[in-house]
Amino acid sequence: MSRAVVALGVLGLLLLTAPVNAKDIPQEITTLLAQEQYSAAVAPLTAFLEDDKKNHEGWTLLGDAYYHLGHDNDARTAYEAALKLKKKYCPAVHGHIRVLIRLEDYAEADKRVRKAIKDTKKEEQIQAMFYHDLGLMQLSLGRRDTTNIDEAMLDSADINFYIAIGQAPDSCQFRLDLGEINFARKRYPMAISSYEDVLACNAEMCGAVHYRIARAYLYQREFAAAVGAYQKSAECKPSAMVYSDLGDALILYSRSLPLDDTAKILSLYNQAIASYTEAKKYTSDGCRLYEKVGKAEALMGQLEAAAEDFKAAIECGSRDPDVFFALGNVLVDLTRFDEALSWYDRYEGMREETLDAEPWDKPDADFFANYAMAARVKADSMPDGAWAELPLSSRSMYGTLLTM
Repeated sequence: MSRAVVALGVLGLLLLTAPVNAKDIPQEITTLLAQEQYSAAVAPLTAFLEDDKKNHEGWTLLGDAYYHLGHDNDARTAYEAALKLKKKYCPAVHGHIRVLIRLEDYAEADKRVRKAIKDTKKEEQIQAMFYHDLGLMQLSLGRRDTTNIDEAMLDSADINFYIAIGQAPDSCQFRLDLGEINFARKRYPMAISSYEDVLACNAEMCGAVHYRIARAYLYQREFAAAVGAYQKSAECKPSAMVYSDLGDALILYSRSLPLDDTAKILSLYNQAIASYTEAKKYTSDGCRLYEKVGKAEALMGQLEAAAEDFKAAIECGSRDPDVFFALGNVLVDLTRFDEALSWYDRYEGMREETLDAEPWDKPDADFFANYAMAARVKADSMPDGAWAELPLSSRSMYGTLLTM
């Protein structure tokens, strides 16, 4: 199988197997898919299929677009529509197997992939893709429980990846997944070595490869090396995920340094904020990024900016109690006690809701201490009778604190 075909996945398989008399897929669509603009490809693909409902290639490519967007049930529906029209159409079979694995429908995936291997025994290059799919399924099963890795299942995945590589030695993706097996087994130096082999195989995969190398360094607590690898990944293929993870790695790196290395720590925090800010350019959902920026700003003493970012996170839908708690703390440091109390009250409400369903693992001791400070200042500054106007939760909390 050619390197180009492996890189294109389902679209590459379609190019290998498309019948001569099939209605051409519009170039606009194939160009969007080749450029990985999957969201933009959905509308023209849907319109194309409204005009030609029996086009198995179109349904396959729609499944591929949905798969890459993470819309797994839609992808499954599209692939199955293609297979109803042509049940042994390899690109649809391949895409269907992948989405079944992601949906953890392993029984159906196993049945489909073993049949595909049998059906393609005379087409070694295509069969290699299905051996790879079988290995991916076994890899997913083997590491499903991260606390109890199934070594026997990973051994089977290893074997099937090597079979796939033997049939398609130019496939860099197959070699990449060998690294994933070593990573799952916590053999991080071996994983890094496997990933580096992929760079020699196909430099165009540098974004995905450096990202995996960074992840392996991170698990070895080699934070400086992880930061360098994330930066290379961002240079090759920038994305919200890469920049966000780079910011996280910079924060972890800063925490590994001696406390007296102030200049270096501040520099790393500033780089982390810049990285999180860059991540916002690549996503329409920046709630989590506002949280991360706020926490970094709070640690650097940029309190006004931190308060604004925490509020932005909450306004765009964050329900993480830590954000409400952190905002209250920042407002206490800014001596804005009225505001702090209102956010602490919301935090306490979330705490009480959570206690009804599961253990609460948030910092109660710090919460009570900060709440006490804010409530005491507020009570001391209130005219007679105004205390009764406070929310009941505030009054009962303060009364409890005074007796502690």
